[in-house]
Amino acid sequence: MKTIGGGTVRHGGGLAWIECPDHREAIGECTSAGTLDVLWNDKPMESFDLRAGDYLLVADGATVPPKTWLFSRDPWSRRVRADIPRGVTATVRWSEAPLRVKEDDVTGLVRHGFAPGERDVTVALRHDGGKVTLAVPRDATPIVMDGILVVRGQLLAVSAAGVRRDEALSGIDALRDYLNGRRADGRFAAPVAPCDGRVETIEPTRMTVRAAGGTLHTVRKRLRGYPSVREGDEVRAGDALDHGERDHHALLRVWGEERLTRHMLEELEIETARRSLSIPRGYWVLVVRAMLAWRRVLRPGDTGLRRHRVLSRRDFERVQRETGARGGAPAVAAPVLRGVANIARQRLAR
Repeated sequence: MKTIGGGTVRHGGGLAWIECPDHREAIGECTSAGTLDVLWNDKPMESFDLRAGDYLLVADGATVPPKTWLFSRDPWSRRVRADIPRGVTATVRWSEAPLRVKEDDVTGLVRHGFAPGERDVTVALRHDGGKVTLAVPRDATPIVMDGILVVRGQLLAVSAAGVRRDEALSGIDALRDYLNGRRADGRFAAPVAPCDGRVETIEPTRMTVRAAGGTLHTVRKRLRGYPSVREGDEVRAGDALDHGERDHHALLRVWGEERLTRHMLEELEIETARRSLSIPRGYWVLVVRAMLAWRRVLRPGDTGLRRHRVLSRRDFERVQRETGARGGAPAVAAPVLRGVANIARQRLAR
């Protein structure tokens, strides 16, 4: 959130925060709800309500010019950090051993988590000066394991579920973005496993997955991504490697056209039922088929097509037949996902 005018920043209203080393732009992350005021001549001119999980971008007492970012909000996850004294190193002890649990029945994805139950899980941080016990939501994914040494502000667990995520994904706008083939925001787009295999290494900027045949694949890691897998875990092609949103364009490259079609139909049927809409499956079949009926030229061969040109599957197959009839080299193309809005605009432009 930006300030409209300049002034002096004042943290107040019970606001508490803790340092977060993995978010270098912020001075810390709020641990409780509170307010942030901007004063001019010692009079409050602007006031903002902050909630737990918001990132503070300015320090208390700082003088800022107009249109300065004061805090940022991540609606996709809740985080639990090591709230221990500064300069102290503590040892992590979970009240329950983390397990590999199933994330949902449609995709069959699994993640590290805790067994179902009604009570929250606790994590004890033991140090020379005593012990700090923190409550962790049962649906959270642990980032550190038993016996790991942590410092103040270090991330302990992340919960991708909750009211804020439901609010962000609900409504007709989310369904419209889905049908428009919207690419997942780079901040929330999770890297996906390129093949069936085993996670070899997890580094600050990349992960490596070794396929069953021995080939090593490198996957770029998000700067603020929280891995949902650990070294040595078995993964399948298309599995999310962190807690972000899987992008359909990435799944198309990994799964191919047929498998992504089945996956999208399952997702659309679930969303239809959740919104109590009476839309037959046949209509969704036509929509998904139209969204995937496109090809991007990778190698043009002797077809005369421009490289990276996107055209309909029907036009591409026609050009391929004409090129083969005159003895030329065919083109090589990959399937492309396009939104219904782009398809409609192209049809109207003809």
